[in-house]
Amino acid sequence: MKVTIMYRNNYEGGDGWTYYPMMVNITDYCPICGRKRGEPKGYNFCEDGEWFHVDKWENSCRHIDKYKDVYFEAKLIKELEKRGYYNPYDVFNHPPEISKIDDPKYQYKISIMKWNTKSTRLVNLAARYDKTKKRFIISTYKQGSTKRIKHNEKMR
Repeated sequence: MKVTIMYRNNYEGGDGWTYYPMMVNITDYCPICGRKRGEPKGYNFCEDGEWFHVDKWENSCRHIDKYKDVYFEAKLIKELEKRGYYNPYDVFNHPPEISKIDDPKYQYKISIMKWNTKSTRLVNLAARYDKTKKRFIISTYKQGSTKRIKHNEKMR
């Protein structure tokens, strides 16, 4: 789903004085519980005498999506695309399931369906954002890294 959020440079260690609306792609599902996110609606607000338009939404699960978390989720999806784990234009490709985890080493767990001619497999990855290098570190998730499933099995 495409949403417009307010980006602030303090998300990545800046002073916070640089801010502007930014359009990003995120998954349709809450990263905490996996339920469907709410429908985005436009929202106008004033900051330092300047008016901005962003999206806001209310999740049915009542979990709150902070713009900072949404920004990093969108950045992670871009990194997955860049590394070839996810292609949003492939009709057989399901969006990655991203969930926040409480792990001292990682911040996110990602589950992605990988298709080939013989089978489908679920790839589990883990990621954390390195603020000094300003990039995601992605590796296979340690608990049962791969499982095979049948083609006709329901994906969600």
